[in-house]
Amino acid sequence: METTPSLALPYLMPSQAQKHVTHNEALRMLDALVQLRVVEASRTAPPEAGSVDDGARYIVGEDATGAWAGHEKAVAAWQDGAWSFYTARKGWLAWVEAQSTFVVYDGEAWIEAGIGGSDTLPMLGINTAADETNRLAVRSAASLLTHEEGGHASGDHRLSVNKKASEDTASLVFQTGYSGRAEFGIAGSDDWQVKVSPDGAAWKSALVAEAATGRVGFPNGLKHVPSGAPLSGLIFTPGGDGEVSIYRNDAVRNENSRTVTIVAIADATITLDAGKAALFFDDDRMNGVSRVRVWNMSRTPYASAWIEAAPTDKTLRATSAADLSGWSAGDTLQIGDPKDIAPRRGISVDIAPMMQRTFGATFRQSGLLLKTGIAGVDTRAGIAVSPTAESGSFLETWSFDSGALNTGTVLVPCTSPSPISNTNLIFVREDESGPLTLSVTLISVVAVIP
Repeated sequence: METTPSLALPYLMPSQAQKHVTHNEALRMLDALVQLRVVEASRTAPPEAGSVDDGARYIVGEDATGAWAGHEKAVAAWQDGAWSFYTARKGWLAWVEAQSTFVVYDGEAWIEAGIGGSDTLPMLGINTAADETNRLAVRSAASLLTHEEGGHASGDHRLSVNKKASEDTASLVFQTGYSGRAEFGIAGSDDWQVKVSPDGAAWKSALVAEAATGRVGFPNGLKHVPSGAPLSGLIFTPGGDGEVSIYRNDAVRNENSRTVTIVAIADATITLDAGKAALFFDDDRMNGVSRVRVWNMSRTPYASAWIEAAPTDKTLRATSAADLSGWSAGDTLQIGDPKDIAPRRGISVDIAPMMQRTFGATFRQSGLLLKTGIAGVDTRAGIAVSPTAESGSFLETWSFDSGALNTGTVLVPCTSPSPISNTNLIFVREDESGPLTLSVTLISVVAVIP
């Protein structure tokens, strides 16, 4: 073997004359190829002799001309006033001054070199360590992504965050001390949303933009910043009796609180004397719309249940049979919260069924716009609503002096959470001028304030 296997440097042979010639030839090759730095990597014609520095190197481009003809892809070095050519070998690495980049010879062509000789990296840490989760990690006071310069540049710059499927997540998370505080993106669906968290564990959606419609929702409402009070609008509720009539009673009766004696208990059904169920629940107009709370006054302490239907004129159906555990015939049933709970005689009304049917969901409304109607028996009668059933909190409508029906609209706040649904309660009070004064009583929801 007369040359080295990698750079083809000539060996000094035994009994060779003028060994210095071979030695100097090897030094010239080393000077040209070690720490290879070229001026250009695609030039096809050699520069003029007077303009090139001794030792300057070039990678010869395709279709070379002049003294470079036939030496495409080789390294051309201007040495001792002439061009020397070195055939590139696979794996040679060169720094190209004109482009400020590295190129590598892959055995067929010179190509731009990636880090580690590859265009892809398993992970990259800049001033910090990357890991299997955070494959790209940057520790810096600022990061800049900007548009490309040049003839083909558009001037735009777009950052894309992709996910595999709709149920996956593509988002940006903002942290304090590596604990999440805010997130925006498409998380768990294709609706764009903004979430916030006080501790990185409990998250609430602040804003949701529907992908299909473009409509924007605020799941936790809007707030008036100076006062901290919620900002709300009206959601109107189309429909009439049997759809939005949260309280209706046409029986001639006394004001609440009214009591009757229980005849029997079976599962979730309470049996009363014939005709008594109408004193508690109007099945035609309230079933599937609202639920009212009743009390067993014979229990100690008082026990409550929620009525959702009156299947017959002598039966009431509770929402839960478990609430009637321990109840028995002879017990006293009352509509209207006991006075030690609601001193102003409020009837608790839950409107979750109406919300679910009208809006497809329940939520803790901040208020209701109500239509009220009241008629008395030959004299005045009243119907009042309240957010709490506390003294001074009721808004009331009275019939005409003759007892004729009078109607009105009332805007009432709702602040008392229902114990059986994700809504707020409304409290109803009936007022009479004398025994058996009440006849028609109506409360319907015109609009809900979220």
